[in-house]
Parts: sequence; structure tokens; C-alpha cells
Amino acid sequence: MLRGIIKIVEDPNVKKALWHDYWVMYYPQGVDDPEYTVLSLYPVEGRYYQNLQSVAFTLKENKLKV
Repeated sequence: MLRGIIKIVEDPNVKKALWHDYWVMYYPQGVDDPEYTVLSLYPVEGRYYQNLQSVAFTLKENKLKV
């Protein structure tokens, strides 16, 4: 599990690079459909489970400028 900052990706080149043609069933206007949104996660901390124990960690560096 990760926790951090989510930003909406506005770059049309990124949206096109991630687009799959079969998604048109969900986004009828294609890559330009206003409902088609790409999110980018900038994690700051996380948690995972190993050997029935929860382990938390913090990322030391996050270069995102909000």
C-alpha cells in the first residue's frame, strides 16, 4: 500500500502513450474523451506485510514540487 500525492496528468502525449484502443468501449470519444483521466502517484510512504507482520516505510526523497 502506498500513500502520497496524486496529480492529474494533462500531457496529451502521455495520455496517448498509455491509451489502448479497446478502451473506446468506456471512453467513446477516444483519447480525447473528457472522462479519460491519467493519474500520477508521487509516493511518500508505504506499508507491506511480510511473515504476518506489517512493515511501514517512508521514502526519503520526493522531488515533486506542489
